Amino acid sequence: MVFCETSTRNAKKVPGDSSHMKGGKIYAHFSIDPLNNAGLGNEEIIVFMSFNAKTIKRPFGRNGKFTAARRGNYGKLLRRFFGIAGSTGATPNDLKDKLFIVRVRTVEEDEKQR
Repeated sequence: MVFCETSTRNAKKVPGDSSHMKGGKIYAHFSIDPLNNAGLGNEEIIVFMSFNAKTIKRPFGRNGKFTAARRGNYGKLLRRFFGIAGSTGATPNDLKDKLFIVRVRTVEEDEKQR
C-alpha cells in the first residue's frame, strides 16, 4: 500500500461536535507490479480500493484518521491479512511496504449481465 486517505463523501455532521463526521469513505492506494518485476521495473501503476468508514476525524485527506466497523469490508480485509487476533489494532501503516499476491480476472459481463 502506498498511502491511505479519508473523504467526506456520504458523511454527515455530528451535532455539537466538529472534530469528526459520521460515515465517509476510506481510499487505500496500492502500487501494483503487473509484470512481476518485484519493483525492478520503472513503471508504477497505482490503483485504489474504497471502503466505508464508521467515523472520520479531522483533518480529512491524506493519512486521515478514521474508525471502521469490524464487519465492514475494511475489517474483513484486515482479518484476511492479519488473522482475527492481529486485526484488532491494525492500522493502514501495517499494510505499507508489504507484498501481496492477488488473483484478478477479466470482467466478462456488465451490471445488466450482458
